[in-house]
Amino acid sequence: MKHLILAFLVVFSFVGLMADFIILDSQPQPEYDAIPPVRNIPISEDSDYFREHIRSLSNTAAPYPPVRPVSEFDQMSGVLIRWPLGIPIELIRELSLETMVVTIVGSANLQTDARNAYINAHVNMGNTDFIIAPSDSYWTRDYGPWFAFGFDGSLSVIDFTYNRPRYNDNAFNGRYATRESMAIYNMDLVHCGGNYMTDGISVAASSHLVYEENSNNVNFINRQMEDFLGVTKYHVNQDPNATYIDHIDCWGKFLSPDTIIIRSVPTSHPQYNLIEATVDYFENQMSSWGRPYKVARVHTPNDQPYTNSLIVNDRVFVPIMNSQWDEPALQAYRDAMPGYTVIGVLNNTNNPWLPTDALHCRVKELAEKWVIQIGHTPLAHSIEFENEMKFNANILSLTGYPLNPDSLSVYYRINQGDFQRQTMIPVDQDLNDYTASISGFVPGDTLFYYLRAVDYTGISANHPFIGAAGAHWTIIEESSKPQIYHTPITTIHEEDMPVLISARVTSPLDVGVMFEYYIDDEESIVTCYMEYTENDIFEYLFDISLGSISKLFYRLRALDSSWSGNETTLPTDNKWFEVSIVTSVDDHPVIPLPLELSIYPNPFRNMDDESLRIDILSNKSATVRLSLYNIRGQKIFEDSYALAKNTTHSISWDLSKQNLSSGIYFIRYDDSETVAFRRFMVLK
Repeated sequence: MKHLILAFLVVFSFVGLMADFIILDSQPQPEYDAIPPVRNIPISEDSDYFREHIRSLSNTAAPYPPVRPVSEFDQMSGVLIRWPLGIPIELIRELSLETMVVTIVGSANLQTDARNAYINAHVNMGNTDFIIAPSDSYWTRDYGPWFAFGFDGSLSVIDFTYNRPRYNDNAFNGRYATRESMAIYNMDLVHCGGNYMTDGISVAASSHLVYEENSNNVNFINRQMEDFLGVTKYHVNQDPNATYIDHIDCWGKFLSPDTIIIRSVPTSHPQYNLIEATVDYFENQMSSWGRPYKVARVHTPNDQPYTNSLIVNDRVFVPIMNSQWDEPALQAYRDAMPGYTVIGVLNNTNNPWLPTDALHCRVKELAEKWVIQIGHTPLAHSIEFENEMKFNANILSLTGYPLNPDSLSVYYRINQGDFQRQTMIPVDQDLNDYTASISGFVPGDTLFYYLRAVDYTGISANHPFIGAAGAHWTIIEESSKPQIYHTPITTIHEEDMPVLISARVTSPLDVGVMFEYYIDDEESIVTCYMEYTENDIFEYLFDISLGSISKLFYRLRALDSSWSGNETTLPTDNKWFEVSIVTSVDDHPVIPLPLELSIYPNPFRNMDDESLRIDILSNKSATVRLSLYNIRGQKIFEDSYALAKNTTHSISWDLSKQNLSSGIYFIRYDDSETVAFRRFMVLK
């Protein structure tokens, strides 16, 4: 007799698409052995057996660091299930469309039975594989292998003592590692997969059960997680469901390194307060990406097992219950995981979904070893404006083939524009470090981006995994720090002195700007304050007797008037601009200026009855600005004049009220096209 019709609800996560319903015929499944009626058999029911047969499995030393744990949303090669099944056979057909389905069978005869059932259900047999090994249950999630990448990029199996008295299940991971020619490392921990989730970087989470089952030896437990899995932050919370199973997948799971989904219940639910306290906890924790967790919620008013879902590459399988709450649950996943295909899975077999035992419990994903790893910490969701934004990444090919350097890219778009591509260049190829710089945005823009790499065989990887649909984003904020815009000087010819140092400096507050320099290898730094002119322009007239000097090093500093003293230094990398000094006239051909400018008297006596006369003959008509500077680059006086072409203009300045002290001064000529300086001396 056929089972009830089983329905898969396939929902594409792109907003605006209508849900498609796929009706699948269920195939009868033979009953071979008695499956334990519940997922969890308390250890105390068979503690002697547990101690004798389970904990006797030997532990090993930890892998050589550094170690990176594999998350559920990393690249997967397939999934692990067990025959006889605890899941609908139609789910196997759906999984086999895009990934390998590896089935544990107890004998060759059972393998034949499973193959025949798969064929009858139209499973893609090209994506099936079988492991003949004894097993005790179909809860492959709880006893199946964990994975971690080692320092050399190799993928290893990380094993543990399965917290149920099922010897064959507990021994399976050793058999699997041998079959796959993978190294296996055995932690000295009692644990289970349903109570473990990781972000794939350095964070993991479990319920308090892991502490209880390991004598509450917190330091030892945390050290085991760090040594074997690279987990440096282990979130262990009191189980908010307060059920017998205490597994984390019954109330929450990581969807990405900075996103976790946690169930919600009505305020009248007895676990409401504990669940909300758990939400508050994670919302106040920092993710591996350096920002607080985003906590997505899925409503489970009748304890539906919606968090007991399975992520396999770009698809998410969610257990549904044929109720009014199914569609909102699927929408919660679509909203939290844009770009993923979200599939609702009904289960009308003899082993229905339970609040403590559903889809995630009965399927275990298998990590892909031939991958491209992209290590990158995304930009914060809000950053201060900079002229140029840098993107850094560590990119490593573990496929056996080198990366195509032309493929290493940042794809980005500003606001609602189209994605553009910027190639990443190597910073240190021995360390697999790459960088790219992007500009062209202004405060208020939203920047979306993702990283991509491809090897020479076409194997590719994105960061984030889903690529453009779930691109990282950040809002460009008005900078609270001063911004310095300056074209560096690379060469100074002695006969060109003085040199005007100019910069545009913007700041929401009043700002002081400094020109700092040192000469050759001298350690003494000279600090000179630049003078504000107009339109955020700061200037300093630099003049020094260069003599045998060969190098000048300088930088600009801007400090605002805030209490916190926001400061910006240019260059931004704690270096100095380097200027070559040319003292030979032969090395510097003289380019005639389109004007003649002379000063009389020189030296100027600064007496009451003496004015400074400036004669200018220009070969063009222009409006000119004349400025008077002292030796420290401070502007003393300025005025503008209209010049006619090929006409000598005599301009007289009464400087008696300026009370100029003895020393060297400069007049700066600026007609928007030509800038020139003339030096004169004041004597008292």
